[in-house]
Amino acid sequence: MNRRALAISVVVLLALRAGALADNDQDQLNRAKAALHGGRYADAKAGFERLAQQGNADAQFYLGRMAAGGMGVPQDTARAVSWYRLAAQQGHTEAQARLGSHYLLGTGIAQSYVEAVRWSRLAAEKGHGGAAYNLAKIYRKGGEGVPADQAEAEKWGKLAMAKGFPDPLKASPGEPTHTPEALDIFKEGQQYYKTGDMARAAQVFRRCADMGDAACQLQIGWHYDTGKGVARNDAERCAGIAPPPSRSIASPSLISATCISSGAGCPRTAAPPSSGTRDRPLTTTRRASMASAGCTSSASG
Repeated sequence: MNRRALAISVVVLLALRAGALADNDQDQLNRAKAALHGGRYADAKAGFERLAQQGNADAQFYLGRMAAGGMGVPQDTARAVSWYRLAAQQGHTEAQARLGSHYLLGTGIAQSYVEAVRWSRLAAEKGHGGAAYNLAKIYRKGGEGVPADQAEAEKWGKLAMAKGFPDPLKASPGEPTHTPEALDIFKEGQQYYKTGDMARAAQVFRRCADMGDAACQLQIGWHYDTGKGVARNDAERCAGIAPPPSRSIASPSLISATCISSGAGCPRTAAPPSSGTRDRPLTTTRRASMASAGCTSSASG
């Protein structure tokens, strides 16, 4: 075999090996994602960590998401930011958007409008609606190191709305509160939560959520997002997610940021109530978003 033929053979073998390794990494990633969505957090964490150590940006992003949501690990926003940064530096769009959101809110890291714009812009330029929404909100009034810029605000606001987000240039509604009728039910849910009975807690929060109580709707949204006491529903992207009952109800801006950082957008109108339980989480999310996060065509979060 001459040198040229040998060189070609080596290149072909290396290409085949690289393709096989890539397929294997994707298979491992898919298994870890399936474990995460199925609530098998230990398996998910182990799978993502193996890939993250090899520099896999998707795995790094999912480890950040687990840390942010306390999925099988202690909730650690700073740790989540660290994972998001590693993925974002490799060009992972969703990680860039979430990192920008954390800088905007100052959660898990010191607030920085300059860094919020930097990372949000990287994601928005690739069509990420949530990042565009954040940019529009920042440029609407400006912040430390970032002057207000109406043209930029309108530019990114148009992109955000084209992706299904509410108008970011409109004011936010007030903070959600419990209706008097639902307060006692919510307190009952808190007691189940504190004893670790997540299934009963979720059932109780569902009762007051179905009464139309915005704060309860946010809380049940948190259960569906994290899979605590109910089957996790990953389609619930524009979730009105509240913190666990042991903490106070989140402000609309924080709720909206959770929705925004997921990159999914908010529904402009409420869906009709579903008679099937599989559709109920999404219906709850839409009602909660409208009532408390302002995710409608006439108000913004």
